[in-house]
Amino acid sequence: MDKFFGPRFAWVAAAALICTVAARAEEKSPISTRADARRYSQQLCEAFLSGSYARFAAVAPPELLAALPKSSYEGALIHLSRRGRFSPALTYLGELRGEGLMVLVWRISYRNEKGEEFDTLATTAFRPLPNGWRPAGFHIL
Repeated sequence: MDKFFGPRFAWVAAAALICTVAARAEEKSPISTRADARRYSQQLCEAFLSGSYARFAAVAPPELLAALPKSSYEGALIHLSRRGRFSPALTYLGELRGEGLMVLVWRISYRNEKGEEFDTLATTAFRPLPNGWRPAGFHIL
């Protein structure tokens, strides 16, 4: 049982369930179009993968930073870097739409020392506002 709930599990959980940002319908958003949301989503993913918490903190909303302190951020990066050489490529896969939610899906590709490639998914969620979109979640799966 200790093996399942040990440090390895903690980092897997941190990477899989990084954050769901609290909703604030009254908030104004600089993200006014789907194209803006995609650009913001890409910036957030690239900042996360950069290895720099300062760069990530400059892009991420305060609710995400509160849920993902520097120690958890670094732990998630360590877990991802164990999978292979940590120079990921980010590819946009598409948009999932639901009632009151838009989720953008990204593929993060890695190569190990043998040249074998494997993938991880990243998602960013947005909630609609009267004047645009508000970030509502960020996950690395």
